[in-house]
Amino acid sequence: MIDDGIHAWDVPEIRKAVFRRSKQRAELARADAMERARRIADLLKARYSASAVTLYGSLAETCFHDRSDIDILVEGFRGQYWEMYVMADRVAGPFDLSIVCAEDAQDTLIEYARERGICL
Repeated sequence: MIDDGIHAWDVPEIRKAVFRRSKQRAELARADAMERARRIADLLKARYSASAVTLYGSLAETCFHDRSDIDILVEGFRGQYWEMYVMADRVAGPFDLSIVCAEDAQDTLIEYARERGICL
């Protein structure tokens, strides 16, 4: 407890409240990013005939943080990459987006995404 002569400040309680609030914001941001990833997967499947869409990285592994992006591996994609990317990026909103086509990806990335990712 800190007393500045005007207020008595309970520093441990303030710390707990700040931590709680920060955790709540992170959980809301993660839920928003997950919803946007699902909508991107729906777009890729419906409009670009993707046969599989896998979310990988921090969002998939629950170590999401305030600078995390949405990492997606797409298989069986047909169409213009940059056209698709622009449309998907609009869905991603405030989150940075990384979309890798399996046909262009290194085997290690494909293996990592399939083993540790989430099939959308």
